[in-house]
Amino acid sequence: MHALDTIAESMMKFLNLYEQWAKQQGYLNNEFFVLYSIGRHGQCTPKQIAQDWCLPKQTVSNVCKQLIAKGLVVYQIDSTDKRAKLLRLTTNGQEVVIPMLAHLEQIEYDSMREFGEQALVKFETDILKLTQILSQNLGLVGINHDNE
Repeated sequence: MHALDTIAESMMKFLNLYEQWAKQQGYLNNEFFVLYSIGRHGQCTPKQIAQDWCLPKQTVSNVCKQLIAKGLVVYQIDSTDKRAKLLRLTTNGQEVVIPMLAHLEQIEYDSMREFGEQALVKFETDILKLTQILSQNLGLVGINHDNE
């Protein structure tokens, strides 16, 4: 096994930690990713969520429908682009999601502090650089990564 294998496996395990935590909170992983994005940004488009989490747009659309049915999110028209639909948390969604994300943020903060701020900044810089290099070498530069 070479270093990229270990990194790829570690990244999947890292993501899986969030999926397991989401399940403990009563959410499927894609539901959590959508709620996480809306909760962190206040509002966002389904396209932004799909891009951020590398999910197919149809998956995000289906999850949004489920979360709307649960009364957690609602669509609203973007005032700057009448064609775009923004997702935001309902009052009920805010009461549920904001405390959940605050709890997660504290866990993340504690983990980052334990890892070390300088080490984390270096890791972030290095993984972004490696991702860019790998993308270029795979011939994926300039290709639309919207997961359509």
